[in-house]
Amino acid sequence: MLQQIWNDILHTSIYWQYALIPAGITFILSVLKKQTVTKTILLTLFVFYLAVLAGRVFVRETGETRLNLVPFSTLGKGWRYFIENILLFIPLGILFPLIFPKQSSRTVFFGMLISILIEAFQYILHVGRAEIDDLIANTAGTVIGFVPAFLIRRKIRTDQSTDKGV
Repeated sequence: MLQQIWNDILHTSIYWQYALIPAGITFILSVLKKQTVTKTILLTLFVFYLAVLAGRVFVRETGETRLNLVPFSTLGKGWRYFIENILLFIPLGILFPLIFPKQSSRTVFFGMLISILIEAFQYILHVGRAEIDDLIANTAGTVIGFVPAFLIRRKIRTDQSTDKGV
């Protein structure tokens, strides 16, 4: 199972070439706006991530549309896709609060909203299955990613307040 998950993750590299264009534009705009180096890198990574995510989700052949609103019903077929969906949303949970610290309390909501939009578009466009398990796994991935981001933000605030006190 781990080998299959790893292969699926590596398969997303085919979308990297398409993600480079919006990420490059973001990088150039951030430099022109004189964003900090950290902000520029984080924004570029975030746009790159979102473009790869969009490619992974929407660049598929159209086919049978299925709507499954029964929680955890897909786990009987195995944990592979559930785990992959968790892993797919961890970067969102990390990057969103680091880029938008004033909105960090909305990170999980944002991850859930993105997941709902993905599932709705998959259903409408007939690309993939719209399943509640995907929403649950994606939201869990966002939460898992938020934890290290929260700790990083707390460390930064602690260091900044210590620097001001010196």
